[in-house]
Amino acid sequence: MKKKLKSAMLVAAMSVPLLFVSCEENNNGGNNENVSKILQEQLLEDYSQYALTDITWKKQQGYDVASFTASTKSSPMTMNAWYQIQENKPERLMDSKNLGANIPEIIKPAFDATVYSNTALWTVEEVELEQDFVGNTAVSTYEVELQSLENPNLEAELIFDSTSGELLFTTEDLDEDDNDDNESFFVNEELKIAVLAKYPTATIINAEFEDNIIEVNVIVEIKNIRTEIEMFFSPTYDYIGEEFETNYTYATMPSEFSTVVGGWYAAHPKYPAPVGTDIVVISTEFTVGLYFYDVEIEYVSNNVKYEAEFALNDDYVIIGDPSVEIDD
Repeated sequence: MKKKLKSAMLVAAMSVPLLFVSCEENNNGGNNENVSKILQEQLLEDYSQYALTDITWKKQQGYDVASFTASTKSSPMTMNAWYQIQENKPERLMDSKNLGANIPEIIKPAFDATVYSNTALWTVEEVELEQDFVGNTAVSTYEVELQSLENPNLEAELIFDSTSGELLFTTEDLDEDDNDDNESFFVNEELKIAVLAKYPTATIINAEFEDNIIEVNVIVEIKNIRTEIEMFFSPTYDYIGEEFETNYTYATMPSEFSTVVGGWYAAHPKYPAPVGTDIVVISTEFTVGLYFYDVEIEYVSNNVKYEAEFALNDDYVIIGDPSVEIDD
């Protein structure tokens, strides 16, 4: 559910999320016969302010990705641009510019105010300007990747607003056995304010920045139900949505749900009701203004397996007809 929701939010809020996987490249300077003429022309139009060289194309999860060198009067940059074809017209979804290890002037004051500017402790490995496009509108951030000089396994990433130069987000990752428990996060005041504006009593557990989305795990009470949820914000702390998933037994599920589900079973006696120890999974997908609860129950009665699913709105009213599948 998480990947499905996140994809929907990224489409609505910023761009289509991109998964980076190995693939086969076309290494003929962009002139490979598998690369359409309209893609070539669109690339040159989108980057007409640069002189483009060393263009190569590859297919990546259904997207056409161009890698190239873009030259200006100052210096060349290596870049990547992602396209998809919509109604026979290429649409640019995202691009990234590799700026080497130099800190851009606009973010330098904010960067110098952090501990990561101490060259005895940290070294800048790479700076990228990442842009997501919605039509001709770009949402862009600088991403600074650093390596600790004291601990070879410790890495850090700083995210800056490309217009104001403000530090938006910082993460540190102890790259050891790929254990997510080794990640630590810095949550700044702007993010705290954004979370508490939605849930004044929320406790922030952790956060991360991924695909131009800030993901925050918090403990909150939603209609007297204490649970952990994941909230989603833009890089400028605009609220996008949230989701959670919690397991209960049928006997311990919150009364807001048990009353509705139990009432449905009482009105449909041909389906045996679950018993108290049966597991119930309650999840929600939330976008601004609307809750959608999903209640899933798998149980066995008289050697027959049942899978039931109920969709409820914010007032705990069943939406549509519940799905009950029988596996006998």
